[in-house]
Amino acid sequence: MPVEVKIAEQVGVFEEVVVWGHGEEVNVKEDGFGRGVEEWIGWAECVHEEEEEDEEGEEKKG
Repeated sequence: MPVEVKIAEQVGVFEEVVVWGHGEEVNVKEDGFGRGVEEWIGWAECVHEEEEEDEEGEEKKG
């Protein structure tokens, strides 16, 4: 059975994300939205690290 391949496509950019709590700082260990944002940021950083590798497979500095 063939495997379906999906490609992530950039559709926009933003400077910051705010996850609102109810009068207190959001605990990302307990809050599903905060945890999801942290996981997404980690995934995005991994994707962009691969883009920064040069032709020899070494990461670019700076």
